[in-house]
Order: sequence, then structure tokens, then C-alpha cells
Amino acid sequence: EMTDVANAAYDGADAILLRSETAHGQFVEKAVANVAAILRDAEVGVDHYSQFNTIRNFTPKPMATLEAMASSAVKAAIDMGAVMMCIVTNTVAPIRAVTKYRPSQVVVVCTTQQHVAKQCNLYYGTVPLLLPSTRMNLGQIRDKVVEYGRKQGLAAFSTGDAHGDQLIMFTGPQSGLFVTDEELPEMEFVTMIVGDELSEIMASKGY
Repeated sequence: EMTDVANAAYDGADAILLRSETAHGQFVEKAVANVAAILRDAEVGVDHYSQFNTIRNFTPKPMATLEAMASSAVKAAIDMGAVMMCIVTNTVAPIRAVTKYRPSQVVVVCTTQQHVAKQCNLYYGTVPLLLPSTRMNLGQIRDKVVEYGRKQGLAAFSTGDAHGDQLIMFTGPQSGLFVTDEELPEMEFVTMIVGDELSEIMASKGY
């Protein structure tokens, strides 16, 4: 049973479904807790960079705009060592596109739509953040994400530790950050540094 759960993580499953004895037995909560613990341990052994390259290499070319932007956002998160990703959307398509590439970072999905938030439970590594209004600018959304990440223990976002924590945000155009189906080709991603420690990030690491 343990290896079945672990192999689900190695095979890139989005979710684990408990059935038969584990779903109807006397210790359902303990079963869920054990499955979660196994998945956390198994994820440590996943080579996310190799997984990303394999998925990208087998994706048909030329890519659609959304596909290209989603894969680029995940690649940036890998290369920059980002601590978290964020998708600002009122449709499921960009969530599906980003999680396809199995980022190692937690992906916070900011949305004003309850049905989108609920569907996050079925996509790899996503956590929904339901916001009350679309009338928010990028800085306001970032602050909400950082606050939520700290409260939930998803990322430290510590200041004064000589390390700037980087956040990758995948959003709609500035005219409408909460992307809809019609705006998918206009999506863009930005990198944001939380904290004042820019020198460590900006320092040249070339030869």
C-alpha cells in the first residue's frame, strides 16, 4: 500500500483517491494522514527539473501561447529558486497549464470564483485563495499572497535574513489581472522579490 502511494507521486498523479477499506474503515482520518505523510516523503525524491524537461520535450511544437507562457513561468521558478508561484485567474485553463509541468513550489491560485477555487483540490500542488473582488492591483494581490503563505506555513517570506524570497506571479494583462477564457493569450508572468535583500539576487554569478 505504501509503495502504491509513493509511486503515484513518482508517476505525477494529481490526487490520491481513497477507496474500499481505507475510505470506509474505522480510521479514515489516520489513513488520510498516513497517505499525506508518504506523499510528502516521496516528493523529496522527485527530480522536478528532469520531470519538467521530459514533459516539455514531449509537448507538441509549436506550442500555443498559454502553453509556452506556463512552461516558461515554471522554468523561471526552477531557475530562480522561487519559494512560491501564484496564478491570478477566474478560469481553470492556466491552472491546468502550469501544473502540467509539476513545479516543486506550492502554487497559490487567486480567484474570485468559488468553482475555480474548488477545482484546485484536483490539481497538483495548488492551494486556492478566494478573494472578494477583482478590483485589485498586482501589488495588493501580492501582499495577500505573501500574507496567506506566511499564515499557512507555505513559505517564510522572511525579511532581514540576507535572502530575498522570490515569487512568480502568472496573471492576466494589467487591464484585467483575473484572467478569463477570452484573455488567455494575453497572460504574462512577473517575478517579485519579497524583502529588501536585492544584492544577493542581483549579484553576478557568471564566469
